[in-house]
Amino acid sequence: EQFILETTGVADPGNVITSLTALNDIVTPGLVITLVDSYDLVTHPLQWDDCHRQQIEAADILIASKADAVEESQLKELIKKLHQINEQAMILPAYHGEIPFGLIDNFYVK
Repeated sequence: EQFILETTGVADPGNVITSLTALNDIVTPGLVITLVDSYDLVTHPLQWDDCHRQQIEAADILIASKADAVEESQLKELIKKLHQINEQAMILPAYHGEIPFGLIDNFYVK
């Protein structure tokens, strides 16, 4: 069985994963997927606080939502900043709320 644990916008994924290790006999953590709001981070760059950074650093996959709401050059700069924080993460821009889920399947090899 698989389940998805969706936490609040201010949750620290590191704390969640640490808590799940106490259940390692019944739970095997999978991917950490973090959603970043492209529009907000481009138009309000001061929102790059410690909470955002922790979530970005802990992610295996970063989904840049609202990619269609920013200029292509702004999106490229945002993706560059995300890679500077977490160079290992796969970054998927979401245009009109859609991402290619097949890429996630290929990324996650058990």
